[in-house]
Amino acid sequence: MTNNQYRHTNLTKTIELVEQRLAARNNDARRLQRELAMVEQQRAYDSALQGQFQAGEEEVRMLQAAPTSSESRKRQSSSKLRFACFCP
Repeated sequence: MTNNQYRHTNLTKTIELVEQRLAARNNDARRLQRELAMVEQQRAYDSALQGQFQAGEEEVRMLQAAPTSSESRKRQSSSKLRFACFCP
């Protein structure tokens, strides 16, 4: 094998190794992009759930602050009684 043939063989092997590494890095990059997309999708889902949870908490607070039907009936009957007491 001549010196030029030896260099050509070494360069060819080096190019093949570089191409393999590049392909592996491209595969890694695509995999990482897919994983990033899944993480972003999960974050969006989590954010939506958090919004629903907060809306539900607000609804619970409003319902807890609202008078119950029995309290409402008591208020209505007491106001009727007060009104009846002032009218002859």
